[in-house]
Amino acid sequence: MHQIRPPGTAAYGSRAQSAPPASAREQPGHQRKHVDGDDSALERGENTRQLDISYRDPSDTRPLVSGDRAPDAPVIDTEGNKVRLYELFRGPHETLLRFSPSTPATHPHTVDISSPEAFAIYHARPGDEILVRPDGYLA
Repeated sequence: MHQIRPPGTAAYGSRAQSAPPASAREQPGHQRKHVDGDDSALERGENTRQLDISYRDPSDTRPLVSGDRAPDAPVIDTEGNKVRLYELFRGPHETLLRFSPSTPATHPHTVDISSPEAFAIYHARPGDEILVRPDGYLA
């Protein structure tokens, strides 16, 4: 919902307004930058992107294990189009990756993979199946 403001007044946090209240000026870090209208307040570093979070067992030294974020890889869809796995992971569902399967799929959201690049990225062998959770991590 939008608020209607009298002419000559600005929304709180915009550059055109008067100084923020004392309690807001005492905010630390990026909160203070935001209150001051500093454009860099919205910048986030690697620590806040959370792309390197892993739920893997620290003692497991294999290259790709349950709890790792599923890597992206190029694949060919059923119509012969080049797509990325991340596009196929989109949605509130788990995805079963099947590498050169020899049996029909029974899972409702399955991706059959024959791409050599995907095999290499997932360290897969023919017949391997890998389940990707809805949040993009390996089950």
